[in-house]
Amino acid sequence: MRYLFRKLVRKDIQAIAEIASYMPVHFQNILEYAESLIDDPKCYYFGMFQEKKLLGVGNLRHKTSKFVWIESVRVAPSNQQKGIGTALFKHCVEKAKEENYTIVAYATDVNNYGSCNIGKKLGFYLVEEMNLYWIKPKNLNLDQDYVINQQPITLDKAFELMKIIPDGPKEEVSMGWTYSPLDKTFLAKQTDIEFYALEKTLLLEYKDRNLKTNEIRAIRAVVFGSEIHVKELLNEFIIRNIMHEYLHCVVSEKFEHIPQELGFEQSITSTGSPNKILYWKLELL
Repeated sequence: MRYLFRKLVRKDIQAIAEIASYMPVHFQNILEYAESLIDDPKCYYFGMFQEKKLLGVGNLRHKTSKFVWIESVRVAPSNQQKGIGTALFKHCVEKAKEENYTIVAYATDVNNYGSCNIGKKLGFYLVEEMNLYWIKPKNLNLDQDYVINQQPITLDKAFELMKIIPDGPKEEVSMGWTYSPLDKTFLAKQTDIEFYALEKTLLLEYKDRNLKTNEIRAIRAVVFGSEIHVKELLNEFIIRNIMHEYLHCVVSEKFEHIPQELGFEQSITSTGSPNKILYWKLELL
């Protein structure tokens, strides 16, 4: 059976809406940002068609000349278990090769077995697992007179620290559900990222915005380094952003007790199990 892959345009919105209507509630937000992905020059937002019927969608987001990110892959439940998801990911890889990228990557949650199995089948390897927590800071009884000691550090200083932190990022850095290459030119343009440090411990703070409205949806902290200083950096992260409704924290397994001590709750998947972010990567030859 022959399928057509092509870049989506505004006239495809209704077809995208039909796919969204069959998705679980937590996936129906694809309509919130479909127009933004179509209009974004850094995105290749594409559809897989059988004749004129849209079977699934996916997006390739350009980050650097070497690194491209797979995101927003969606298949309606009625079309799952038919190889469409695999075909969407395979098309992403083929497109990345055509555009001469050397790294293609994506992230998924621990219970998305289909996405994980597709990655393995296509040669992706699991780089790391991170634990996701959330908190409503207004619900906490915090010391309102607490003086914040930490100020953002420069990007150069952050890169110096990453080199000496044993479990720190070496090639890409987590920002929650997305990763970015450790490329100074790229990160210098990311105005929603700041770095904070205490001794040999680093906290990346990232404002996650709605692609359509540009409003801040959540603020995330990702921490690396010494357990001794993680708690203090996270505590100041909460106080610094106390007026925001939701704060998220992303940590490796060895630090998972610290967010819980500060009042964070672990993110839960649709099946009720603890949520983990799995980072998959493929190096193209």
